[in-house]
Amino acid sequence: IGAASQGAVGALVAAVLSAFTEPLVNNMLVNRATFTQALSELDMARVYAFMLTTMSTNFIKFPFFEATNMVISMIDLSPTVRGTAAGAIFCTITLPI
Repeated sequence: IGAASQGAVGALVAAVLSAFTEPLVNNMLVNRATFTQALSELDMARVYAFMLTTMSTNFIKFPFFEATNMVISMIDLSPTVRGTAAGAIFCTITLPI
């Protein structure tokens, strides 16, 4: 429960950060806009819509990642193998999301 709640907090923080930075960076890269121009064109309605999208996916991914780490930490493996196994499980299962 603790790991999943930590993942939920991480998901919320990441969703808020992504909701503001992704549209900004996308505008700068796709339209070759300057930072100031991209910031002035940032639309709060689009930010809110993007945040809802990122929150739904992050609320699946982040708690699952924390839970996966908790389960893997109970197995007696070297830290390198444990991290590789956790990463492989997490990436394989959440890749379609």
